[in-house]
Amino acid sequence: MPKQCKKPIPKYGNDEKNYIYIKPRPMKRSFLILTLALIQIININVWSATPDIRRHLLIDKNWKFTQSDVKGAEVSDFDDAKWRTLNLPHDWSIEGEFKVEGEGVLIGTDNGNPQDKTQMKIKQRNAYNGLALVVIQSTEKGGNIRLTTVSKGLKDAVLQVVSAKLGN
Repeated sequence: MPKQCKKPIPKYGNDEKNYIYIKPRPMKRSFLILTLALIQIININVWSATPDIRRHLLIDKNWKFTQSDVKGAEVSDFDDAKWRTLNLPHDWSIEGEFKVEGEGVLIGTDNGNPQDKTQMKIKQRNAYNGLALVVIQSTEKGGNIRLTTVSKGLKDAVLQVVSAKLGN
């Protein structure tokens, strides 16, 4: 068997003279490695020569919102002029306005959100985790106080309280 031959492959039969010997080909592997390296270098040069064509777009302004499911709103020419415009980030919480009628005065509102810096002396408040706080002071007369909360897309909620004058 010649020394440069690696692995005998039987041609036919079991006789030694019927074997074909394969010569090793180290050049084949070197050529493959060289070709892959060249392709990688070409790729790097092509990508580094390409100008940066990325664009940075801010998409957090002028979103349209309505708190209902509107048929046909997926069409691009849909009229959303009556929808509310808002900017992101938005917490999508329930926004409520409070009305006090009768013998009481609205003193303030809160929602328990530690990040909400809205002052307390307003009649409108966003709910936080579904909760809002309303502070009402009764008048000196005493009597019926009616608190109504109004929020778009939700049924109005009413709370009736009776206050009494303590005294003399």
